[in-house]
Amino acid sequence: MILRAVKSVAQNHPKASIMSIALAVCGLMSWLFLDIAAADGGLGPIDAVTGTFFVLLTGWLGYGIGMSIVGHLLPPPEPLSTEPLSPEELAQLPSTAILVPVYNESPRRVAAGVRAMREELAKIGGGETFEFFLLSDTTNPDIAAEEEAVWLEMTSDSLKPSVFYRRRPKNIARKSGNIAEFCERWGGRYRYLIVLDADSLMSGATLVEMVRRMEQDERVALIQVPPRPINGASLLARAQQFAAATYGSGFLRGYRHWCGDAANYWGHNAIIRTRAFVQCCGLPTLPGERPMGGEILSHDFVEAALLRRADWKVRIADDLGGSYEETPGSVLDYLQRDQRWCQGNLQHLNFLVRCQLPLTNRWHLLCGAFSYLASPLWLAFVVLQLTLLLSVSSSGATSLGISAASASLLLLVGTLILLMAPKVLAVTDFIRSTPIENRRPARAIWLDAALETVASTLFAPLLMWFHSQFVIATLRGRRVEWNAQNRGDVNLTWEDAWAVGWKLVVLGSIAAVLIWLVNPTALLWFSPLLASWLGAAPLILVLSSPQLGRWLQSHGRLLIAEESNPCPVMQRQQAYFDLPVPSEDATLERLVRDPHAMAAHIAIAQLSADPLSNLPVSELALSEMTLDQRRELLVDADKLHQAHAAYWSERLLQDVEARAR
Repeated sequence: MILRAVKSVAQNHPKASIMSIALAVCGLMSWLFLDIAAADGGLGPIDAVTGTFFVLLTGWLGYGIGMSIVGHLLPPPEPLSTEPLSPEELAQLPSTAILVPVYNESPRRVAAGVRAMREELAKIGGGETFEFFLLSDTTNPDIAAEEEAVWLEMTSDSLKPSVFYRRRPKNIARKSGNIAEFCERWGGRYRYLIVLDADSLMSGATLVEMVRRMEQDERVALIQVPPRPINGASLLARAQQFAAATYGSGFLRGYRHWCGDAANYWGHNAIIRTRAFVQCCGLPTLPGERPMGGEILSHDFVEAALLRRADWKVRIADDLGGSYEETPGSVLDYLQRDQRWCQGNLQHLNFLVRCQLPLTNRWHLLCGAFSYLASPLWLAFVVLQLTLLLSVSSSGATSLGISAASASLLLLVGTLILLMAPKVLAVTDFIRSTPIENRRPARAIWLDAALETVASTLFAPLLMWFHSQFVIATLRGRRVEWNAQNRGDVNLTWEDAWAVGWKLVVLGSIAAVLIWLVNPTALLWFSPLLASWLGAAPLILVLSSPQLGRWLQSHGRLLIAEESNPCPVMQRQQAYFDLPVPSEDATLERLVRDPHAMAAHIAIAQLSADPLSNLPVSELALSEMTLDQRRELLVDADKLHQAHAAYWSERLLQDVEARAR
């Protein structure tokens, strides 16, 4: 009866329920913490500062807990009841461009996903509705040459949808500038844009359904389909895959009810109404020096806010499956990506104070920034707690009539319960809602949840330390270049791990010795942090190991449904992954030698010709060129013609001389 009443309240008042849980968690934990702090003679200045940090951090924790709990109390979305559209109905859907921006990515890996989606759309009859665009911002001339070679392979047949390729000679404004230029030149041909990342994958049915939903409401400007991580090999990647598959549905359900028609945009795996995007989403240049000023780096949150400011609807379709992405495999790649995101999210604070925006979008931007600002707050809180531990005894009594030490243990247990409750609820909901013929035994799922919890608990203190460094570096004006993400397997060495983690080992050792000398019982409080920091180097190696991840997979650990029963588009992608790599890479040298590739490249280069200097064109000079000179040659059609002619003239002359001898 009580549970039914709680579910009824959550369903009828989801926002109020989320806020109530957040305030209750924050209030109870903060009261107990301050009661413990005041047990030894009242609250001092350090207690007041520490208490302020604790209130902010538990409020943030309570918000996430509330979102997850309410999401799991809400009924799951109804299964899609719409029948697949017939080829005739598909042909009546408006033209939609599928954009795949790439920047120094592996062309064959990107092409595997594009080919898989293209074949699936062709199979269901969507070939005339969709068109793919590979929008390259690649700066490496050899990768650019391979992109063209791969594109020629993809377009050697008459299969629909068509695939087009364009490379910008100048990478202006990164991904947002890439998409903006597409909209300026070709956007008028398409009612909708589906924006993907280089590692995105979506099923044909989901792509069609996205267009169909946009057609149902002309005020919807953007629908974000949450992507599920796949193709992970390392322990870190596999743990994140399992967490997203098992815990994610309830949180996303709560998030959808929290946002309503003011959801967020995550930059990929989303469909956008072209007219609304062009009218509203011109990005401003922020005042001030980079990284807090200048061009907006993380464009997605800002574009959603600008659409909402113009009263367009932005929705999240958490009920749609068939949406996938890949995550960084190693801890170092994960940290490099987070450092870029940290800089972009903190820059949003500069945007936030200068623009009139809807309240919900202000909250989105603030949450994005606080997801990184929370780390230095946690670190400062830990340092202050350690200071208090070394300077104040814990022999006083609290208002509960128990000692401060006992109350601290109670707070620790309560914190663990609050952290574990959403996971327990999520796993229970996952087991109950998944048909028994489609899932593994419940015992195996609980065991995997325990393994994921251990991995994430040990990883969290590492993130706290590095995120704190990222925040401080950004606020001090240090800029980070947004380079291509490493999406393949990475085998870190002990030297790699030690170079990153040695400071944590030293700090953890000092903290452990001090706590042991002053108050050994407090080691329990600090045990997750100390275990993570003292074992930082081996932990980084273990989490980043693709061999360990594959061993766990072979033994049935951290499995997701997409691995035991992959959908057709994933099977197609994997088939292309498994194809043998050509014996000769498509480099600039090969481009100069291959007449077919040269003709195609000249046609592309003439669209964006931008000759920059007089370059040497002999084959010998190619290997001696600087990287900048090779980039210039790649977009200079006249010089490429000269290089191509020089190559074949030399070969013909050698052939004539050989015949004469």
